[in-house]
Amino acid sequence: MKSYCRTACCFLFLFFLSPANSTFTSLSQTSSRQVLGQQCIGSDKTALLQLKRDLSAAKPESTSPLQPYSGSFLASWKPNTDCCSWEGVTCHEVTTHVIGLNLSGHNLSVLVNSTKFLNLPYLERLNLVNCSIREIPSFVQKLGGLVELDLSKNKIRGQVPKWIWHLENLVYLNLSNNFLNGMEAPPSASFLSSLAFFDVSSNLLEGSIPTLPPSISFLSLAKNKLTGEIPKCDDGEDLQPSGAQQESILSESDSPFSWKFALVGYGCGVPVGVALGYILFWKTKRCSKWIEQSFKAKKRQRNEQNRRRR
Repeated sequence: MKSYCRTACCFLFLFFLSPANSTFTSLSQTSSRQVLGQQCIGSDKTALLQLKRDLSAAKPESTSPLQPYSGSFLASWKPNTDCCSWEGVTCHEVTTHVIGLNLSGHNLSVLVNSTKFLNLPYLERLNLVNCSIREIPSFVQKLGGLVELDLSKNKIRGQVPKWIWHLENLVYLNLSNNFLNGMEAPPSASFLSSLAFFDVSSNLLEGSIPTLPPSISFLSLAKNKLTGEIPKCDDGEDLQPSGAQQESILSESDSPFSWKFALVGYGCGVPVGVALGYILFWKTKRCSKWIEQSFKAKKRQRNEQNRRRR
């Protein structure tokens, strides 16, 4: 029963934090605004039209399989229409400020060089998933009101910049499925004190895990090459399994690994078999028995898959 509750809570947490859920917010806010007969803020419309001009003036990568940014996607962005009705734009139902921008799935490889400043001071959600972006746009650091930032499934290389930790209102940050090879740690634990969800899985991160904001409740580092000591929980308690428990779990796995490597983050979360390609942190104390069962279940699943291949 406890396992079921944990799973249910996990899905609910991700559902309400995920930018995909913004669709429902957008529909309700648009309906309310239409009833009140309100229009979007003039300065917000100006900023969006400037963004359209910047993108239209630049040439995207010809090799990108994504839809062109200058196609039907921006066709609704017209000066004589309400910007709150434009595709990908979400406005606040009362103030009509632009609070959400979804440009996902379009070739925006020119975005970094063509757009240096995006004057949307009330923007809370920015979705740039799968846009062929090669680096984190510098204008993002000026969006101090951001709550959700999704840059997953791009071509971003280099390090996670230190300035990203200065976005003090950020709750959701997804940088998964890129080519990041490093991460500049926040200067102190006081930065990004509101960050709850951080996904940097499927990158090229190596070395030890940097110190991250203690507010994080969900942290995914899957499919990287990270190592490090087992961090302790907020109360300083070390929950590393006993020697007997370690031997029990190791006997169920045919992949050699050390506890220093496999249990990174065990004290404050759940690693699900680094040797099997996973590292997942969930900031709740879980008993060693649950960890043991996770390894055994993964072992059984792998054996079953091998039998089917034969």
